[in-house]
Amino acid sequence: MKTTTRSLMGFVSRVCQAADGRCSKNENQNRSNFIHGLKLLFAFSLLMSFSISMMAQNSSVHRINTSRNTGELPVMINADRVDPSSQSPSGSLGVIPCSVSGTSTLCQGGSSIYSGPQGAGYTYVWTIANNNSGAAINGSSTAQTVTVDAGLTPGNFDLQLTVTSGGISSTCKLTITVIAGATCSIIPTSDVCPGSTDSYTAPSGMDSYLWIVSGSGTISGTNSAQSVSVVAGMVCNGSYTLNLVFFKSGCSFTCSQVISVIDNSAPAITLPGPNATIACTSTPVFTPPTASDFCDPNPSIVLVSTVTIPGHCANSYSIKRTWKAVDACGNESGTVSQTINVVDNAGPVIASAGSNMTIYCPAVPQFTPPTAIDNCDPNPSIIKLSDITTHGACAGSYTRTITWKAEDACGNNSVHRSQTITVIDTLPPALSCPADLELECGSPTDTGHTGVAYANDICSELASVTYADVATPANCTGYAGIDRTWTATDGCGNSSTCVQHITFIDHTAPTITCPADVNLECGASTDPEFTGSATATDNCNSNIAINYTDAATPVNCTGYAGIDRTWTATDGCQNTSSCVQHIVFVDHTAPTITCPADVNLECGASTDPEFTGSATATDNCNSLIDISHTDVATTNCTGNPGVDRTWTATDGCQNTSSC
Repeated sequence: MKTTTRSLMGFVSRVCQAADGRCSKNENQNRSNFIHGLKLLFAFSLLMSFSISMMAQNSSVHRINTSRNTGELPVMINADRVDPSSQSPSGSLGVIPCSVSGTSTLCQGGSSIYSGPQGAGYTYVWTIANNNSGAAINGSSTAQTVTVDAGLTPGNFDLQLTVTSGGISSTCKLTITVIAGATCSIIPTSDVCPGSTDSYTAPSGMDSYLWIVSGSGTISGTNSAQSVSVVAGMVCNGSYTLNLVFFKSGCSFTCSQVISVIDNSAPAITLPGPNATIACTSTPVFTPPTASDFCDPNPSIVLVSTVTIPGHCANSYSIKRTWKAVDACGNESGTVSQTINVVDNAGPVIASAGSNMTIYCPAVPQFTPPTAIDNCDPNPSIIKLSDITTHGACAGSYTRTITWKAEDACGNNSVHRSQTITVIDTLPPALSCPADLELECGSPTDTGHTGVAYANDICSELASVTYADVATPANCTGYAGIDRTWTATDGCGNSSTCVQHITFIDHTAPTITCPADVNLECGASTDPEFTGSATATDNCNSNIAINYTDAATPVNCTGYAGIDRTWTATDGCQNTSSCVQHIVFVDHTAPTITCPADVNLECGASTDPEFTGSATATDNCNSLIDISHTDVATTNCTGNPGVDRTWTATDGCQNTSSC
């Protein structure tokens, strides 16, 4: 069954399904992708009808042809061709103009809208006459506009209009020609592959063509030729609709074809490379299969699985790879496989161990194991086979030998490698002397009081620790010091020494004894020969020096200053001690006094010492002498009392004498 579209004023107006490609007025409207164009066309048609109606006021005939590249020629007619009997007399009052606006050609099975003049109070009656094409009015026949469907038979008909207003009528008509249609077809109609480019052909001999595609496809190149190329989309199991519009003798014809975009054929897959056995030094190299497909030029080779089957050791195994082919639409082939067996039967290559050497205790043997490489195992094991120690002449001397081999993960072994290290003991014991000492004179010097050296040996046992003393020159104490040399000897005859220094010191001052304090008569000698000397003793053997210094004390009653004699004893280490001897002058001797001569005075003479004389006195010390007198009356013949005048001399120490 073909699909045919008729045109309205050169644009697609309806889509019909009929065996001969013709459309009837009761068939469905065209497809949705043409509806928008129809709406625009209808609006344009109304606008043109209105314009032409306005032009018809002169009652003249105009045929306006508007060409479009579709080939349809819309024609607007203003006609005054009416039946003379139905027109009002020319120039009479109340003449109503009559005109039919619309196209004078219709495509077979198409339709169009026609309009009459517009006026207040107008009524309209539309009819069809002389109809040999099967045309009919579609809808109301009493409105200003009318829809006319062309018949299915090419021919002619008259569209008549009677316009009435105020009892006056005018009749006019438009003769319309129905143009024969054409058969629309699209070939081929077979299914296509996703992504393929396919060509389609329309009937030949048309005025023009328009191809439109919707769905999973796009037009490649021109869409206005008899043939068109369509590139299918990559959506599997989809489709696209190819629409064809062509124009013939001013009519348009439309048909469409749904093309399935589908691929349900599996790819064809080849065999992969053959199964193989290789050494573990080789890398398994697989040869994947190839594939071909009816639609997909490059079907994918998909690795389904890689299965590794362990062998008896880590470096022996089998790898099986399985593939399948999948095209762009997911169609899959069967699976094919290739197996490669990997084996390891070669032993590791072991390098030399470290060099044999001699070291000295306390160094610890540091062995350098050999290394190994293996053609398959990246980390072959180094296995210690033996570790033998042979003792030497003493505990600190010995020989140690270690032997190794290499073994890979599959149990393959290398040759043996050994290293020998000899250790000898030349290290003396570590010896720590007791601290140096400074002893007070007379302190004991045995080790119980001065300390014992400490020794240890990290290589051998200690054999002995001894000491020997050597005197050092005497110091200020008068005692000789001691250099005590300690010696430690280990089992291998290695020895070490250290010296402890013992010296005598004197921090004790001598013991000094002063001579007794002395009281001297004025004028006595103060020399130590007469006043005495200090004595001293010391705890060490040094000589003691005794010296003194005198300091005057305040003058006493004698008039002489006393002496504080400080005695100082200094030993050989300059330690000192002091004591003070006090020397004081005393006066136990009375002054020596001399009285003036006795005097006989005449009666009435003065008895004042100024006239009778005064006593004089001297003293052994330096003090001042005070001379005083007392008078005692006596009697004689004169009748005047005589005077016994006693003179007294007193020194500074209150010693007195009289006359």
